Amino acid sequence: MKYLAQSHGVLIVFCPMSKDQIVVIDKMRVQQIIFNLIQNSIKFSEKGSSVTVSMEQFPVPDNYKNIGVRIKVTDNGIGISKKDQKNLFKMFFKTQDEKSREKNQGSHGIGLNVCKRFA
Repeated sequence: MKYLAQSHGVLIVFCPMSKDQIVVIDKMRVQQIIFNLIQNSIKFSEKGSSVTVSMEQFPVPDNYKNIGVRIKVTDNGIGISKKDQKNLFKMFFKTQDEKSREKNQGSHGIGLNVCKRFA
């Protein structure tokens, strides 16, 4: 991931939670989700920009004893049109707007679908 970010001139910023938490997860699937999201953010970000990966706690509804952890990948990329947002997680979907077409070369349109299935 570091090489991909460097080759695109993008800085990856990690913002961990302020205190350690024990979280039960499927490590392989969570890693794949985070990898796909960061990869997309890097691909659609401008040179010299940054991608931020942060984590935050949130209460799990109807379960006062447990908390959840939300992982966010944030960028200042070119964005996604409202029209394309509703299709974003469909298998093989690739946005067709002019700004994205060039950056989508080599993409298969399956990464976000995999993220949704795993989440």
